[in-house]
Amino acid sequence: AIQKRSNDNDGNSNNGIGDSTRVDGVANDGENHDGGEEDDGDAQPDNVEQNNDEDEAVTIEIDSGSTREIAPEDIVATLDVEEDDEEDCDEDDVDEDEDGNIINNDKNKKKGSKSKGVMRDVLKAVQDRIKYEESPRCKGLDEKWLTKFLKENDWSIPSNKIPMIARKLKLNHDTTVFKHYYTRLDVWLPDLRWGHMPCCPNCKHNNAVGVHCYSIHPGRKVIGLKENYYVLGRRYICSDCKKEKQRLKKLAELAASAATNVQIEVTKVDLQLTFMGWDKRILPLFPDGRGKQFPAILTKRSGFCNSLIDIMRPLFDKGIRPESFSDLLLELHTKEWTRRYIMYEREVARNDRLSPGYAKRAPLFSDFGDCLYYDGEVPTGKYVKLVYNLHAESIREHLEKEVKKRPCDILFWDASYKIDKRMNQYNGEQIFKGLITGMNQAGEIRIQFHIHTDSHDQFVAALEAFKATIRKMGLDGPKFFVTDNPRADSAFFLSIFESLREQQQCLDNESLVATTKPTLEEEYFVEDNVKVLTEVEEINNAITAMSYVAKGNVIGLDAEWNVTLNRNGSVTNTGKVALIQICYIDGSGKLITRFALIQICYIDGSGKLITRLIRTHNVTKLPHNLETLLTRDTYKLVGVNVSVDLIKIGKDFGIDDILKVAQKDRPNVINLGPFARARDVVPSGTASLQLLFERVLKARLEKCRQIRLSDWAKKDKLDDNQVKYAALDAIASRKIFLELDKMPDLTCRYTMDDVSTGNTVDLVVPMHGSVSCMATRAATGIIVDVDGCESPDDITPRKAKAGNGTVAIQIVKIYSTNFKVPAYTHQPPGSPESPAILAHFKEGCQIVVPVRMLKHHVDSDQVRSTPTTDTNCTSVPNITAPVEDHIISQPTQLEVEDTETTVLDGADGDTNW
Repeated sequence: AIQKRSNDNDGNSNNGIGDSTRVDGVANDGENHDGGEEDDGDAQPDNVEQNNDEDEAVTIEIDSGSTREIAPEDIVATLDVEEDDEEDCDEDDVDEDEDGNIINNDKNKKKGSKSKGVMRDVLKAVQDRIKYEESPRCKGLDEKWLTKFLKENDWSIPSNKIPMIARKLKLNHDTTVFKHYYTRLDVWLPDLRWGHMPCCPNCKHNNAVGVHCYSIHPGRKVIGLKENYYVLGRRYICSDCKKEKQRLKKLAELAASAATNVQIEVTKVDLQLTFMGWDKRILPLFPDGRGKQFPAILTKRSGFCNSLIDIMRPLFDKGIRPESFSDLLLELHTKEWTRRYIMYEREVARNDRLSPGYAKRAPLFSDFGDCLYYDGEVPTGKYVKLVYNLHAESIREHLEKEVKKRPCDILFWDASYKIDKRMNQYNGEQIFKGLITGMNQAGEIRIQFHIHTDSHDQFVAALEAFKATIRKMGLDGPKFFVTDNPRADSAFFLSIFESLREQQQCLDNESLVATTKPTLEEEYFVEDNVKVLTEVEEINNAITAMSYVAKGNVIGLDAEWNVTLNRNGSVTNTGKVALIQICYIDGSGKLITRFALIQICYIDGSGKLITRLIRTHNVTKLPHNLETLLTRDTYKLVGVNVSVDLIKIGKDFGIDDILKVAQKDRPNVINLGPFARARDVVPSGTASLQLLFERVLKARLEKCRQIRLSDWAKKDKLDDNQVKYAALDAIASRKIFLELDKMPDLTCRYTMDDVSTGNTVDLVVPMHGSVSCMATRAATGIIVDVDGCESPDDITPRKAKAGNGTVAIQIVKIYSTNFKVPAYTHQPPGSPESPAILAHFKEGCQIVVPVRMLKHHVDSDQVRSTPTTDTNCTSVPNITAPVEDHIISQPTQLEVEDTETTVLDGADGDTNW
């Protein structure tokens, strides 16, 4: 902390700044300071020994405790919000008479009382000089030096020029001291600067506008980033408004005199005749956008620099609060005050070395908030918030128009219920239920309104207004709609937006192959081949018969049970398995479906697709033959999440043989989602039956939600729609599996037992790569048996030989040029070393790769190329390992003789491969 200089008792002062002396030395950088206490001129330290004998020396002792340390908390934000700050009024609004003259009342006197201080002296002197240079008394261009200076400096006086201006204006200022208190001064006089009067805020034109007078207090303070500055302006008057005010008053007086039996007194017509040149209502009316050059937004108490407004907006969008922004300004302003303080102290120390005793005569530096000198002021968080809201309100109309022009190809829809629980209440009762917000793809709000209920009827008015806006702006409607409840919202929004319907139709046409192929129901669902079983004996007999007539060992399996949903559509409770479906093909080729306790699908010996629906809603134990079918590995049980269905059956009917075995690990239990993902048919292993049917069979499978959520455990027999729905699930599962089984598993990898010279293979990522990359390939090659593989120029090693776990291949075709080749590096002359990629090798080159990065070649153009990133050829799947981990020969030998063969080892235990 900085210690202030102790008080001197000689009563000397310098321009009234203070009578204190200073402690020798220079203040330390980076500290906050406060002003010293002023001496009354007569007071002496308590411990000064008094002596009336002038010839006898007086001993003066200064107690070290009389000095005080200045801590950072001594400076705080003081510019706060008052009760009437948010009213539509301004510090420049004054009380005026009928002719526009300022009335000498308490309100105006209070505003004039602020015209004291160093910068206020400068403002008043500059104002008086401009008035003189405009008057007829000023003759000759030489006398108009201030106007000339302002024109040359874009009507702004920088702080470093004010000492010169003060001397020319003959101010009683010690500029060696006051130069540290001076700050920037902007002059806003549109009539002198551009040669035209500002517009009247009432008439919106300047035909009758003239200069009226200067303000009661010269200039307005503006909060800047590191320091405050001032703007100087004057008042203007509109003669048309003056005439109109007089006319209105006469009309009011005539109306009052004509009234009978009523006493009316006309006191005032509320029409402002005068205004400041920076009135916010007229700044947009300046030609050529010159009003935008005004540097600040003015409030009732002060001004806020536009550069701060520009900073506030991005910071507030990132979560910075007004209080934090106020702390930031306080830090910067305090630092600037400290910098000036230190500069002043150093000048005093320098002058004291040149002129001993100068330090005792020099005044203390001003306090930060001393309105007579430094006059620092920092806004509080509440004031920052007020200014931000005022600015946002001033550009609201512009922003709303701009947002209306923004495209909305994607409409994101969200309902929030928290806001209206805390706000918009009347007598404690909630008025609205929720707030609906619609945003475009750029995150800009395009629609926002309150709702009373969740009904879609509440949306219609807002959506129709939105449609009218986009038609007016010539924009296309939304093509995609994003919501957290698509099942409930899709039909409504498709009915509202034609653009959504067109896009949906386009996507439907792309996802399905245009064909006259019959639907699944028409092709496979034969009512005679579907039977519902309920009795134990007939279920056992049906399973026994299936073992004799079923063709193949593939059975489509599915199960149904009741679920309970909450208002959001989430499952809150599940019932017992009520139906099990099995489907198979008999010997005649017919597709047979049986429903009983369980639905199973298989093909009997005649080739018919047989389906059996087995109802289990009222039993506690499954029939023996059915339980045997589910627990043994005789048949492949296929379906979407069929392992989950088996676990549910095991829990509901207490089948220990099912519960003690991980169903997804059983070789005969085939979950169709992961099975299709391994063949790169779907992007995720959680794909639904509908998606699998569309991708594999190129047709649509209709699944009615109402039927899916129907009562499967009812005592009455299942209706026809339920029977058909359940049968098609099992039929579709079996059909999808048979088609997928014809496709190669793209995630399988070579082992050393599979290696055979001449085999065509695909180069792929290893088994620990991501699933999305495992089904791709980077190149195709042929396994070769060579002593060593020569590398192209700039590739290390120059010659490589296959070792344990690796194999040599000759590249036939490259699909992903940026795919990293393990254990190889590339280093052109004068460039740093980097991993080698396939682009560094030509087709026909021979390389050594790990055997686990090879798989059987798939002769198809449908296999995707391994995704890589072109930038710098470095962001590729994480499959490479440090070269030194796989070099058996000495590294120094490679440096001496780079033609030596390097053995690359990719042992099974090395996970780096």
